[in-house]
Amino acid sequence: MSSSHALAHSATVLLLLAQEERHRPTSKTPTNHYSEHALGAITLLVSAFDAWLIETLAQRGLRTKSELTAIERYQELELRALTANDSPHPTTNLGLVIEVRNDIEHFRPGQSATTHGLPDYLALLLPLGVLGDSLFHAEHDGIPYTPPLHERLKSYALAYWVFEVVESAVVALALRLAPGQPLMAANFTSFRAVYSPATLAEHDREPCPGVVAKVIDFSLGG
Repeated sequence: MSSSHALAHSATVLLLLAQEERHRPTSKTPTNHYSEHALGAITLLVSAFDAWLIETLAQRGLRTKSELTAIERYQELELRALTANDSPHPTTNLGLVIEVRNDIEHFRPGQSATTHGLPDYLALLLPLGVLGDSLFHAEHDGIPYTPPLHERLKSYALAYWVFEVVESAVVALALRLAPGQPLMAANFTSFRAVYSPATLAEHDREPCPGVVAKVIDFSLGG
């Protein structure tokens, strides 16, 4: 088992636990909820993506390219597989995913001095509606309230969106590098067995499995 396989699998388990936090007393809407596990799922998945890129470079005799950034590694591999009629896979969202991971790992308390309370490079998250802003009251003690960034990132919808972005990038590259090997990207598609934000209402009608509830309680210190 490769490192990327193990990391991607573990990230998906954390996404499942993030999903099941809806069965606990937590702030939620029909399509999102506050989730502590979301942060771990995001960071671990981006680590899996990093590992997958390095493994793929090594398999092609490009180990020295592993010193590049994740986006540069991706583009290096893609460049070698593109034909004259191909267009590069867009990397704007992929870069945004990496910025989200970086902000989670390099915690900065408080808010940014911007009108939206986010670093400018994360402002693209706002129109996507994946932040946990709707999970907080608009006012706190009568004063307009915008939660700090580290709380806004504890969002199930954000975590699921990160998985979708990484899946799209991996599948696009895998199809170009190894069109006859669908398993090359399989580690990054298994999360589809977890409920998407749009289908959480269906999830809410199901009971929480006892063993999952115990794992969640333990992992959250309950």
